[in-house]
Amino acid sequence: MASTAFGASSARCQRRAISRASRQRARRVATVRVRAAFPSSSSASPWTSSPSPSLGSPSFADNVEIGDASTAAERELKFAVKPYLDANPGLVLQRVVRIAASTARVALAWVTERPDRGTVLRDAVAALGPVFVKLGQTMASREDLVGDEAAAALKGLQDRMDPFDQSRAMEILREELGLELSGDSGGNDGGDWSAAPPLVGAPGSGAPFTALSEVPVGAASLGQVYRGTLADGREVAVKVQRPDVYAQVALDMYIIRAALAWLREYWQTDTDIPAVADQVGAGLLRELDYRLEAANADAFAAKHAFLPFLRVPANVPELSGRRVMVSEWMNGRPLRDCTPTEKLSLVRMGLESSVAQLLQTGMIHADPHEGNFLLGDDGRLVMLDFGLMTEMDPGHQESMAGCVLAFIDADYDEMLEKFKGMGVLPDQPQRWVAGRWVDCSFQDFRGAFLKALFASNGSGGNEEDVHGFKPTDMTNFGDLWLKLGSLALEYAFIIPSYYVLVMRSFATFEGIAETVDGEFDIYSAAMPYAARRALA
Repeated sequence: MASTAFGASSARCQRRAISRASRQRARRVATVRVRAAFPSSSSASPWTSSPSPSLGSPSFADNVEIGDASTAAERELKFAVKPYLDANPGLVLQRVVRIAASTARVALAWVTERPDRGTVLRDAVAALGPVFVKLGQTMASREDLVGDEAAAALKGLQDRMDPFDQSRAMEILREELGLELSGDSGGNDGGDWSAAPPLVGAPGSGAPFTALSEVPVGAASLGQVYRGTLADGREVAVKVQRPDVYAQVALDMYIIRAALAWLREYWQTDTDIPAVADQVGAGLLRELDYRLEAANADAFAAKHAFLPFLRVPANVPELSGRRVMVSEWMNGRPLRDCTPTEKLSLVRMGLESSVAQLLQTGMIHADPHEGNFLLGDDGRLVMLDFGLMTEMDPGHQESMAGCVLAFIDADYDEMLEKFKGMGVLPDQPQRWVAGRWVDCSFQDFRGAFLKALFASNGSGGNEEDVHGFKPTDMTNFGDLWLKLGSLALEYAFIIPSYYVLVMRSFATFEGIAETVDGEFDIYSAAMPYAARRALA
């Protein structure tokens, strides 16, 4: 017996040692990659222009195997980015100064009511890079949050990003396709790329393309797209990632996470607010591996094959890599070029797809801004850009489906129970009183919940006034979450970090729907999927 116990104890110690060594090795490896992604601290000054980090060999992301899970991106973010930037405050201060200066310019333009203040806002957001562009793209569909003028200005972020240098784009494309020069004669050191194997050539020449546009047909925050033709005649979209984009994303997420950590201390809340930044940051880092995006697109197409109106571009894996993605070219028109009738059809398909993702498959396209979907020439919905995805916990899905049904039935007690199942409400409600959280009764919270939910319809939230309230009077799911969010100032909420992406996806489509059809009832669209999920 003693021998057995000793053996088990020894085995546990050995496993702990191996696990500890593995974590330490992960930290060391990640730190080396991060160091390669940022400029040396000696060159960093808070008073110079923004840094231009070099992602040369060894590249930070070259050895990051993100495809199996999100753990690699999260490990890089936690193990390496924070320690590196903690030790290089000059980089951080330089970026904070730039963000503050941009914010001040926009605020001044707005306060003084400059006629071009919308352009000032859009240009400032675009200049700050991918993290802020992603936020701006979401806000472009939320006029209720930022106002009509700001939303209209931010819509330009979807298709007005300046392309990066053409020669650098072709270098990246060659490197990913293995068509670079041998030795040190080419690449970033200025070699003669004309001697490299051709990118474009006649069929049978061995070149990957028979045609490739000389300029990008579109440029976004993380990359730009070219139109090409393969030797077999297929038309393709060729997406090439912007150089140095990883360092910019990592730096901004570090700053945002630090700001949220400060807010957490200021509010004295147990909610792990910085975990939300970790989730968003890890999601953006995963977007930087186009191999993962290709896998996401394939999985999304397979899971949603039951939607006959949905199309997803097929990938060309043999021509894709970490920084380059080649996929089927999809002919179609963006929302802005559609007729009112076509817009309504497109939005209805988009919302049904969004509800199906949320309540049936659990695989969420978390970046559905207007630039990422088209009305195909065949009348179907074309969805693009699968870099930012999230998957819902099945238990949370079932509770959310039950929550939708409870709201439709005006069963608010059941709705609150489902919020607990979604991980949003703690079992013991708490209220912010005199600078600290104290326990309160469920009835206290229920009263505040009803008041927040229905005060806008003149009922005041009283039990007798909301009795018989018609759910169709509130057709905006985003408005429901905004009302609940107002309670977070007084009552404790627990927001699972991936809900940020889920709600971003849903609210974006809903915001677009409201501009097309103010009478569209999201709950009617959600009910069949909610019932199916609740009964599964």
